[in-house]
Amino acid sequence: MIDSGSRPAVERTIALAACAAVVVAFLSIETRLADQPYDGPHEDNAATFMGSARNHLRYGFSRTLGQDLQEPGTGWYGEIASERRYLHHPPGLSLTLAATMAVFGDTRATGRLTAVFFHLFSLLAVLTGAYRFMGGVWAAALAGALFTLTPLSAFFGRSVDYQTFTLPFFLWSQILFVEHRRRSDGHRFRNLAILVACVGGLFDWDVYFWILTAAIYEGIWPRPGCSRWRAALPWAAAGASTFAAVVTHIILIAGSGNELMSVLLKWVDGNEKVSSAPVDAHRLFGWFGTVFSWQWQSTLVRMSHGDFTGPLLLAAVASTLYSVIRLIRGDGQPTDGQRLMTLSAIPGILYLLAIPAALGHQYGLMPVAGAISWAGADAVIQIPGGKRAVVGAVLLLCVLWTAGPWVDMYFGACFAPYRLFGTCERPRSFRGFGKITYRTPARASQHPR
Repeated sequence: MIDSGSRPAVERTIALAACAAVVVAFLSIETRLADQPYDGPHEDNAATFMGSARNHLRYGFSRTLGQDLQEPGTGWYGEIASERRYLHHPPGLSLTLAATMAVFGDTRATGRLTAVFFHLFSLLAVLTGAYRFMGGVWAAALAGALFTLTPLSAFFGRSVDYQTFTLPFFLWSQILFVEHRRRSDGHRFRNLAILVACVGGLFDWDVYFWILTAAIYEGIWPRPGCSRWRAALPWAAAGASTFAAVVTHIILIAGSGNELMSVLLKWVDGNEKVSSAPVDAHRLFGWFGTVFSWQWQSTLVRMSHGDFTGPLLLAAVASTLYSVIRLIRGDGQPTDGQRLMTLSAIPGILYLLAIPAALGHQYGLMPVAGAISWAGADAVIQIPGGKRAVVGAVLLLCVLWTAGPWVDMYFGACFAPYRLFGTCERPRSFRGFGKITYRTPARASQHPR
């Protein structure tokens, strides 16, 4: 019989074991079939960026200039007769792949496992955020399990693409920021949060929406004794400097900013032909017709269901509504956990609204993955008494059941953890999955060996 005084220690040990089990399950999912051909949904990106990394190693920076260099017959530009540079994003992804390929070899597994390494830090951020600000070790285990089992994480967590690599910087910077705001001497956490965010800005653009959110938050709600401008300036200055450096690098290589502006307009109004059309700022008004269209909004809902599953989305919505109602009724101040969820969700939502073409990629919802996992766990934490464990287990089983067919679709074969709770049949409909049915051309699957 367990002594009542030792019960908390036993429960903590069990909770830590649950967290360890989540990490083991995560690694089991993400490392499965790591060396299979790049012929899955959106894996033309993997073949392309691995080619760019190979060119860094083959030709050196004197020729690649530190940016993605594509050769004839490879990747997206397989039909062109001459090489070209892909100048739509910062170069951090291909440079990172070049470093890991130089150490571990030029294989498909190197590319996927590099992505898994970054995504593992996203999982650790979800675990840490839930543990520090929401409800201890059990909250961490639940949030981590929800994050791991969603289709978005199960497949695109090992995707060799920008948002998988930026997500850990996104989440860790947010955790450090909340830690900064809860401490009287938290300036070192703020500085570290800024540094982490700016490093993430070398990989993709979505991190800058977080930097903007943090700067606005600091400006509106500065720490006691600190002026608004002094609070917001470090974020604004560091973010603007990093953004300017990346854009300047791209423009110097391209010779002008026309291509970057053209692709921005394509992302904003969702017009695939705009990248080849003359730059026209009036095209920005196309954003209104895209975001306020029923087609875009219904696609967002369907993709959210496919990426996160309906049960998890319902739990996240319930958590949000409960928090809003409590604040309206004046039942207390926002908790650190609610602050973390809000600060994590806002930049992801801003990104989706500002770049509506992100829904052309199933992994486009990656920036809100942390917020939804935390909110789903928070919905369970709010339940009092012994019912909490039952509801948490039911939520996990519902997510597992719902996610199974979609994960089966991504992997192309029934994946063992889902086999116990659902059939191995693929979903009957691909509606709302945008370009998810796109298959990589055969040439993109030929390299690396």
